[in-house]
Amino acid sequence: MPPKNEARKSDIVRRTPYVDIDTILYKLPEALHPEYVPETIDIHSPFGTYEASFQIEQGALLYTRKITIHKGIFPASQYEELMNFYQEINKADHTKVVLRKSS
Repeated sequence: MPPKNEARKSDIVRRTPYVDIDTILYKLPEALHPEYVPETIDIHSPFGTYEASFQIEQGALLYTRKITIHKGIFPASQYEELMNFYQEINKADHTKVVLRKSS
């Protein structure tokens, strides 16, 4: 998280756009089954987008996370919106899948 700056006066300048995609495949032991799998998460902002998905198939959990950051110059007045965007991403990154041992 970038440091919070309540009195920001200069524009927000994003010179380099980027896309970051992470995919992780967890093989689950046969004794575990999903008790809770979160819905797909989609966050949209003028600053970028964030998507995360969780899929359980054939004894495996597939987690995919994609973040796209847009290039641009944004007015200082949008700084709080930028901080909210990062906070939503941080919260989404801490989403958990709940697995339970089969009885």
